[in-house]
Amino acid sequence: MGNQILKDYKIGDNPIASGGTNHIWKIYPAIHKSSKKHHSIFMCDVSDIARTYGTDNKSQIIERLKIDTEIITKFRKPSFLQVVHPLADTKQSIIFITEPILGSVANLCFNEYSHVANPKKQERMNDIEVKLGLGQVLQQLTHLHSKGLAHLNVNPNDIYITSKGQWKLGGFHFCMSKDELLLEHAKYKPSFASYGDIIKNNNGGIKTNYFLPPLDFTAPEYVLQDHWSIASDIYSFGQLYYNLLHKEQDRLIDSGWNVKFYQNMITQTPIDEAEEQKSGKKKKRKGRFGHSDQLYVDMDLYNKVKPLIEFNDRNRMAAKGAYRANELFGDEVKALRFIDKINTKPATERAQFFVKLITVLPKYSENILAQKILKYLIPALVHPICREAALQNILEIITLLPARHFSNSILPALQQNEIFTRMDPPKMPLLLLSYFRKLMEASTESEQKNIILPFLSSCLDSSHPEVQIDSLNQTCMGVTNNYLPYAYYKEYMLPTILEIARSTPEQIVRQCTINCIYKTIEYYEVYVLTDSIIPVLKYLLNVDKSSPVIMAITYVFEQIAKQFNQVEDVATILIPTLAPVMVEPTLSIDNFNEFMKIFQNMITQVAQSRNAYYSELKAAEISARTVNSKEEAKNNPFKKSEPIRRPSPPAKKPSPPRPVTPPIVEQSSNDQDDHPTMEQSIHEKEEELRIAADASAKRQAEEVARQRKEHQTRMEEAAREEERQRQEEEAARKREMDLHLEAQRRREERENAESLSLLDKLEQAQLMRMKFMDGVDEKDDEEKDNFDQLFDNMADSTQEAPSVKPSFDIKHPFDDDSTTSTPLDTTPAEFLQSPKTSTTKSDGFAMPDFGFDEPTSDKETRVTPLSFFDD
Repeated sequence: MGNQILKDYKIGDNPIASGGTNHIWKIYPAIHKSSKKHHSIFMCDVSDIARTYGTDNKSQIIERLKIDTEIITKFRKPSFLQVVHPLADTKQSIIFITEPILGSVANLCFNEYSHVANPKKQERMNDIEVKLGLGQVLQQLTHLHSKGLAHLNVNPNDIYITSKGQWKLGGFHFCMSKDELLLEHAKYKPSFASYGDIIKNNNGGIKTNYFLPPLDFTAPEYVLQDHWSIASDIYSFGQLYYNLLHKEQDRLIDSGWNVKFYQNMITQTPIDEAEEQKSGKKKKRKGRFGHSDQLYVDMDLYNKVKPLIEFNDRNRMAAKGAYRANELFGDEVKALRFIDKINTKPATERAQFFVKLITVLPKYSENILAQKILKYLIPALVHPICREAALQNILEIITLLPARHFSNSILPALQQNEIFTRMDPPKMPLLLLSYFRKLMEASTESEQKNIILPFLSSCLDSSHPEVQIDSLNQTCMGVTNNYLPYAYYKEYMLPTILEIARSTPEQIVRQCTINCIYKTIEYYEVYVLTDSIIPVLKYLLNVDKSSPVIMAITYVFEQIAKQFNQVEDVATILIPTLAPVMVEPTLSIDNFNEFMKIFQNMITQVAQSRNAYYSELKAAEISARTVNSKEEAKNNPFKKSEPIRRPSPPAKKPSPPRPVTPPIVEQSSNDQDDHPTMEQSIHEKEEELRIAADASAKRQAEEVARQRKEHQTRMEEAAREEERQRQEEEAARKREMDLHLEAQRRREERENAESLSLLDKLEQAQLMRMKFMDGVDEKDDEEKDNFDQLFDNMADSTQEAPSVKPSFDIKHPFDDDSTTSTPLDTTPAEFLQSPKTSTTKSDGFAMPDFGFDEPTSDKETRVTPLSFFDD
């Protein structure tokens, strides 16, 4: 490394990668001493070339290696490998300096190294990263083909991955062109045909010291016919695509550097390896490189690359068409290509792209998300049109990346753009709330306290109901799932929630606050329930009589009743509060039944507790009596227990008991001294039991008195209600009777008027007859008879004249059907002649007598006109 070029660089001691044909290049890391920029140095020892390819071929191979930097320098395209210093040839080595390189595709994807001691084994690269890199290779091939150049050396050893993750072509030393001016220095043109005789004599085998492209990646027309075209690169690309994306990274063509095997495999019909594995058959491998004598393929992947590896080069797809083929790259790769050009797009187009981007984010690796996508999403937060769509993608990326990315890059960017303090439009806080749990999990305790939780509190105070509802739901979920600390919730958020319940004009928001309390009820201490929550719920029952709010509060009270340790709180706080709801008219029948079920359960809870208390008290009294009896018997062993008195027959009287003199027992002085103390103890216990019994009896008496008073009150109310109904019925009957009597009076007046009119006519006729009779002597008998006949006919017509009034019965609407009725369809004359009807009583009402005095005999008395004038 004594070359003059290397004096300006600080070079690593050992190579980190290798590349080129047969890994001819050793790649060293280097730092420029003045600019401090990182670079990579490609170095090939001349001695290695002579040892590998022979001394006679050394100058020709060095001539071909110079083409690498010549072609790249002529294009000067950013997509190609950037050469900082062109190839320099010294007696010991040839070198050139490029942008920093991580390694070749063979190093990083297949773990194939040379000249590298103890290389680090690389994990398999994400398929999308591979496809993105292959797309970049296609772009470079498209540019080469537009210039009339064929690369002819597309393989994993000659594609390099930069420190920025870009894939760039190298190995231009086999490049061919129809334009000889482009390759005027390339006099040596290696080909498979130039080694034809040697290969034939070696039974098709190719020695590794032949300076040729890798056989398995070379197009058949170049190997078998010594014919090349730009389509030859497409064949090589198809082989590379298959090998990189195969799940086991098996080669599609694995000839073991044998032309005969190669020719045999490219002409075989492929066999689906999945079907062979199902049938139990295994691949037959032979040869030093483990090549297969059958063409087993992943059929889905093979069908994708088939247009690229057609045997006839004219039938192959062009590089430009392959770059746009959706079956080769898909939407996820196209999205990454768009991101690379996003700064040149208008804001509306960028916003539309961000909306679709979220659907493919889960397919990307951590490296792509953190280093490529976030780099373009964060600046989009500044633009109002793109802000919402960009934020949604950033929040989704938080769920896909480790927490360190959130604290290091995402959270500072969100704070810088004031995302957590923007409450308008409401879509922004709603979007953040939808990812609230992930924000809590990804942030540290300090970040939660200073940024995330204050944002949630701000959402509770928002003027938008939808934001309040969502924040209430997230708060409830945070407490119940233990990612929102209960201590912080109780101190800072619960007062806000209760105030919202009291003051919000939106009923749906009020319901959400009650629902939040309901779901977190098990976390509250009793003093929080009694001092903070229950007073607010009582207030809500008074100001909001809607059925949803009433039922929501009822369910909360049901859970609070289970939380209370003492039933006194249930009896004195909850039951009196809920009692007025029983008569609330806004409840439906289903809600009322549900409410009564909960209310009765509370009463049952109190009753069971009190019954248990009384049972324990009674057991304690019995136990105390038993203990006292035992102590009394122990202290006075000569006292006989009082016998059970049974009632004696009435005929016999019990004889008086004979006096019994108890035996005299001398007591020691110690017993005489202890006896008063024992009696005093017994007396105190009896007094305590008596006081407890009196208190219990007093409570029972008060309870009985209260129940009796309530019963009496209910009975009085029922009596008053019954009396009120009776008075209403009486008034209704009276009104009906008054109407009936009024109708009867008017009917009688009309009938009397008609009778008087007829009587006047009869009186006039009587006067005429009297006058006529006075002068009867002056008339002849015939004329007298005619007048008498005319008068009698007039009287008869008056008595027999029918009434024109309608017929109806005198019957009260409340009378039974069996009650007799009096017809009123008679004429005045018939009415006067009809017998008197007796008074009929029905349901306590007296029917009036519509007749006159009873006749003196059963014979019907006919009233004649003359009787009105007789004395």
